[in-house]
Amino acid sequence: MGKTLNPEGLNLRKDTWVTGLALFAMWFGAGNLIFPPYLGVLDGSNVAGIIAYIIGDAVLAALGILASSKFVEAGDIKGIAVLSRTWKWLDVLLGCLMVFFICPVFVVPRTCATAFEVAIKPFAPHFSPVIFAIIYFALTFFFMFKSSKVIDYIGKILTPGLLIFLVIMIVKGIVDPIGSVGDPQIKDVFANGLMNGYQTMDAMGGTLFGVVVLASINSKGYTDSNQKSKLLAKAGIIGTSLLAVIYIGLYYLGACVGSQYDSTVEQTTLLVNIVQVLMGKGGLAILAIIVLLACLTSAIGVAAAGCEYFTEISNGKLKYEWLVIGFCVLGAVLSVMGVQKIILIAVPILEIVYPPFIAMVLLGLFSKFIKRDMVFNIAALVAFAMGICQVAGLSFVNAMPLASFGLGWIVPAAVGAVIGAFIPGDSRKLNTPSNNDTPKAV
Repeated sequence: MGKTLNPEGLNLRKDTWVTGLALFAMWFGAGNLIFPPYLGVLDGSNVAGIIAYIIGDAVLAALGILASSKFVEAGDIKGIAVLSRTWKWLDVLLGCLMVFFICPVFVVPRTCATAFEVAIKPFAPHFSPVIFAIIYFALTFFFMFKSSKVIDYIGKILTPGLLIFLVIMIVKGIVDPIGSVGDPQIKDVFANGLMNGYQTMDAMGGTLFGVVVLASINSKGYTDSNQKSKLLAKAGIIGTSLLAVIYIGLYYLGACVGSQYDSTVEQTTLLVNIVQVLMGKGGLAILAIIVLLACLTSAIGVAAAGCEYFTEISNGKLKYEWLVIGFCVLGAVLSVMGVQKIILIAVPILEIVYPPFIAMVLLGLFSKFIKRDMVFNIAALVAFAMGICQVAGLSFVNAMPLASFGLGWIVPAAVGAVIGAFIPGDSRKLNTPSNNDTPKAV
């Protein structure tokens, strides 16, 4: 892509790269930092595990953004793009469940708690978690208060620092490895990697991040839907490609200590020990910075997207600024109380909502070839029902194809999509914007 300015003076290449860097940072939370080294310990020289993890995480996340871009190209969308061809009530139900539980209830407070435990507590064991939560969410509030600037803040300011520290750590481990790559400690490394990549739910995050990304793109003055679609798609590829590269580097660090640890090692402890051996006490300080940046960028991106979503679907009745305050206060309270207490509530809900989102992402890639909305409606309903059955522990789910990967819903949802193709129903008409209109965020 050349360095081209459109007639309004917009720099497409710069905006695409800034958006791509921001997407990487929003995806890359503490869990993304901690798990790949642990996978390296388990898989050793068998790289099938990290390939499968990248497929289940980064590739699905990229597909979430690409599917969203297809709907942007089609016209004016409110809410979450990949749900736009389902019934309105189903669109709102799935969207609200996902956004509420993934934003203020689960991901945002978890980032604060993780940052405190990994980056602060080892250096200041008596530091108050309440004071840290206040500081953490004050920073979150500052960076996300102006929704149109969130992408620029993350992409231009926070992400470069995060990438620099990650690259320093990984390059040091490659140039001066702790040990040699060990043998695999588990049998089915591909299945394990794919299942864990899928369970990060980053694909659902990709569909949510489309909301705040499009708000940023719109605020810059982009009005052509095709142009915005291409910018979003290319930025998604940049962000997920960076994810894959960093995952491989972190995996290698873990593989080099496979002979020293087994599956019982705590993931956080493993990462801390690797960094300390590679870089000494100074390395622990670098790790603290990496974790703080990773957690902060994820919190800002997820919370901003959630606030933008609720503002969008309420037609502005729920003000973005007030939602920011509410998200930050709720996140701070839950992080201090202990995130483990809410995981029992949040995670099952997300596991129920995730299958229909993935189904809509996969169908959304071919949206312009699918004539009937009932394909989306029936597939989403079946995937939603299968998610409920899976969380409820109903035994028949385990008999489904791909159930060992946590994907027992795929075949029933595919059958539902085929049935939907034979049920009459008009396709939802999207409003193609004129040159003077600025479409709303996806």
